[in-house]
Amino acid sequence: MKYFPVLAVLSICMASCSSSVNNSESAPPEPSGLPGETLAKMHCGSCHQYVEPWMLDKKTWETRTLPEMGLRLGVGDVFSKNVLQVQQGTENLVYENVYPLRPKIHEEDYQKIVEFYLKNAPGSPLPQAARKPLKEELPGFSFTPFLQSEGYQNNTTALGFDRQSGAVLAGSPRGEIKRFIWKNGEVVTDSIMEPGVFSVIRKWKNDWYFLDLGQLGPHEKSLGKLIRYNDKTGSAYVLEKLHKPADFAFADINQDGTEDIIVCNFGFETGSLAWYDGKTRKEQVIKNMPGARNMVIKDMDNDGKDDIVVLYAQGLEGISIFYNKGKGRFKEEAVLTFSPVYGSSWFELADFNNDGLPDILYANGDNADYSFTLKNYHGVRIFENKGKNTFTQAWFYPLYGATKAMAADFDGDGDLDIAAIAYYRKDAREGFTYLENNGAYDFSPATFKEVESGQWMTLELGDVNGDGRPDILLGAHDLARKNKATHLPSEVAVLINKN
Repeated sequence: MKYFPVLAVLSICMASCSSSVNNSESAPPEPSGLPGETLAKMHCGSCHQYVEPWMLDKKTWETRTLPEMGLRLGVGDVFSKNVLQVQQGTENLVYENVYPLRPKIHEEDYQKIVEFYLKNAPGSPLPQAARKPLKEELPGFSFTPFLQSEGYQNNTTALGFDRQSGAVLAGSPRGEIKRFIWKNGEVVTDSIMEPGVFSVIRKWKNDWYFLDLGQLGPHEKSLGKLIRYNDKTGSAYVLEKLHKPADFAFADINQDGTEDIIVCNFGFETGSLAWYDGKTRKEQVIKNMPGARNMVIKDMDNDGKDDIVVLYAQGLEGISIFYNKGKGRFKEEAVLTFSPVYGSSWFELADFNNDGLPDILYANGDNADYSFTLKNYHGVRIFENKGKNTFTQAWFYPLYGATKAMAADFDGDGDLDIAAIAYYRKDAREGFTYLENNGAYDFSPATFKEVESGQWMTLELGDVNGDGRPDILLGAHDLARKNKATHLPSEVAVLINKN
């Protein structure tokens, strides 16, 4: 039901049940006589993990989630009695496979499902668990804005960092790619490329690569692009006709000596995880399913071949390992599964307990869907690798709207700390949280006093001033945000690490 941070204010995605919809002629369904809870588990759990009533408040169930569920079961919106109208205005007509033209369930049974949820849902969102107080100062870091706005809107959608030159690149749909270079305590800025709706900016070898969504808003058009840029040769398209691409990586998938390109085509109602041959650029689909949010390329079974670890952030939320079986063939193993209302936003691999096995750092807090509400299960988690890539939750920090979390030893004490951002935050002070590792999965939260100067959507790490310490890069995306804070709005900023 979710989508990645750059799309968190730009489009709406829902849990897709398209693979199970059948619009062929068939007899109309009869009442089953089963109770509402049983029917909910049967029908709601057939497309994705069953959502228990407590996970959303009664108003959200009634006004947002259940009406959409009714449309996807072919019974229409039972609350307003809207007549279903199939949308035609996209390149790929998928709506007949998403919203069935004939009921999949008798209306009497669906009314039982509705009554079950409304009877058992809480009147208001359940509160988050208690946690340590957020310290509102961040010793050892200095807030430095690279780009500030006198206006009302900041639009940064992606950040990139170059380890060799120390350059920071920021992408915005309303302006060119801007490059910031720290020199003797000052920032030198230039613009290097035309605007785009960027989801990823990444330096690979000697070139910059920009992943462009192609168009804002929900759609089924394949307008995404992967663009290569070099100061000497300019820009060139590497891949075109991508479907709302969320992430990309390079690896020799088919072991032919040439690097291939793997892309998370996040999509909308349709999408895929695919790789593109490094020689021919021919597409090879690994899995046909929307929602691939981000990935890590790593040999997870120590067989000498690159595997792909992927976070899915649509109806079937979870993390899967695609084991490389050679010659472009993969075997999927789902290692974690989450509820479709979880709002999976980001993951990365990091060894928190120093046992040599990669653990999972995970953030969930995407809230731009049909269940927009405060959720007590939003936050940052560590799943410990117990061996053979089996993962168990070892730590949870409640954080409304958690969007991204990245691990590094920021204070130089030998363990991994965490920097996290929350886009759909309840309290503006929680837009950024630094979690200092005290050992044994005990973390102390803090933020910086200027945190309200931006609604932080993007987060990256990099040694900006070349002193050997990881700094924290932040990009803001504020929709029609008026400056009510005490600090000038910042579009791109860095927390210089002085620890």
